[in-house]
Amino acid sequence: MKRTQVYLADGEYEALREASFKARVSISALIRRLVDQHLLGHRSRRKTPQGLLALAGLIHETKPDVATRHDEYLWGDAA
Repeated sequence: MKRTQVYLADGEYEALREASFKARVSISALIRRLVDQHLLGHRSRRKTPQGLLALAGLIHETKPDVATRHDEYLWGDAA
């Protein structure tokens, strides 16, 4: 990993600060993620929150095995 220094306009910094707060990551991690996605064309290294959103919906679907099969539901391995 290389260290770099970047000068940002106040608005650019505020946008990064707010986005990093919402994503619960550091500004540095957010910048690395943005470079990966937009310059290198990689998908995010982390799983998308879709698994978590699907798990939240399971409460209403009354699946009795959520406690034991939560990893399968979170990461999309469940049928």
